[in-house]
Amino acid sequence: MKTPSNNFRVFVSGKATDFRDLPPDIVKDIRDRVPAVLSANPILPHIAWLQQHLDTLDIEGVYEVYRRRIEDGWTPSQPTLSEWETTLANFTQRMRSGDLQTPSDPQQILNEFLISVTLKDISVFLAFSAGKDSNNNGGSKQVLMAVPRVN
Repeated sequence: MKTPSNNFRVFVSGKATDFRDLPPDIVKDIRDRVPAVLSANPILPHIAWLQQHLDTLDIEGVYEVYRRRIEDGWTPSQPTLSEWETTLANFTQRMRSGDLQTPSDPQQILNEFLISVTLKDISVFLAFSAGKDSNNNGGSKQVLMAVPRVN
């Protein structure tokens, strides 16, 4: 199975296993189960929606905001937990009100961009048990992930 950047990992009984070393019936089972679980769960479309709405300026636009802040004497620092909470609260309020415009506050723009790029480097874990459940999902479990719920 070809994957971009070789980013698809399979673990059997807790040990990393080369996909090419798996028996053909297991490979077929994985090829059948993974798309079924991912298409039945809204997590990937939700992540894509968050990425799109958190990163309204792209890197070039965010860099200009960053550059102007530096020129104005701002010193970059890691946002505090309180600042992250405020950023998410502001974003959530904006989305609930239907305001899809880029925020006016430069720090909000920078923090939303940081959240967006974090979501672009996120892992999705699926756990399967042997056998099939009543939905023919092979006893699949829920996608294990924590993503801020917005909307």
